[in-house]
Amino acid sequence: MSVAVVVPFLNRYESFRRLVNSIENQTHSISELFIVDNGSKFEQVEYVFDVITNGSFENIDNIFLVSSLTPFNGNKARNTGLDMARSRYVAFLDSDDWWEPFHIESSIRELESANNNQAAVFSGAFVHDGKNQVHEIKSRSLFVNENPIDFLNSKNCIAQTSSYVINRAKLNRDVRWDETLSRHQDFDFFISVQMLSNGWLFKKTTTTHIDWRPSDFKSKIKKFDFIFLFYKKWFFLAKNSRKAQLNLLLLLLINKAKYSIADSDLNRSLYILRSLVSHSDRSFALRCLLLLLINVGFYPSVFFVRLLLGIRNKILNRDN
Repeated sequence: MSVAVVVPFLNRYESFRRLVNSIENQTHSISELFIVDNGSKFEQVEYVFDVITNGSFENIDNIFLVSSLTPFNGNKARNTGLDMARSRYVAFLDSDDWWEPFHIESSIRELESANNNQAAVFSGAFVHDGKNQVHEIKSRSLFVNENPIDFLNSKNCIAQTSSYVINRAKLNRDVRWDETLSRHQDFDFFISVQMLSNGWLFKKTTTTHIDWRPSDFKSKIKKFDFIFLFYKKWFFLAKNSRKAQLNLLLLLLINKAKYSIADSDLNRSLYILRSLVSHSDRSFALRCLLLLLINVGFYPSVFFVRLLLGIRNKILNRDN
């Protein structure tokens, strides 16, 4: 079965050899490898070019380096590779991650199973935290009729981009990586495949390694707007489920609380929380607050005072 691998690349030359070696060492041959650079420094692109032109890659039939002088985000890079691919299967791998040698083979075996008609497969991951510690998150399959928002916010569940392998023949053409988002791209694609296509298959064997070192604090503050866009995009999916509404809100607030407590961001969070209780009773509003406290943890008191006041005012206005 023909397989393409799509790698979005941006200034990560230090991990590139590890990445490309993990692709070359796959037990299943690779028909196409697309390295899509989205605005790296010239010397980094030159390094990648030298590696792929001077290296010996017997397991990869064709390697394409697609580079742009104009920076764009990782989702555009993934869509570019997906559009260029001619293989039946497409696997995605972030440039700082890597695979076990049997990742592609085991993923295709799952998708080819006679009992499975899903469009894509995902798995757990070995998480490297940059402190010489590795944690395996095994994840699980979605329950029957489980809302994907609830799944993504469940304990010990993960659906990370570098574990994704899709069957293009079974993927709805409307499913794309949303190029307007710079946060929660993997969540967004996961929900799209589940809701707009044939859904996901879970592979029990963990074959993906992800590098989750602390990332740039300031850049994530700037990306709060995109977290808000993600919320607005998928709120319709949660509108009939209070649990899904709360889980979607938690995804937003946990990120907000980690990266910024600016007044503008707090006001947006309060707007969202007030929208949840607008058609709800007092007990639901209190449960929202309780679950937020349990799941988010203790953050600056002003954050929760503002949340509490927002709930209180909304309830009082409705009762009056």
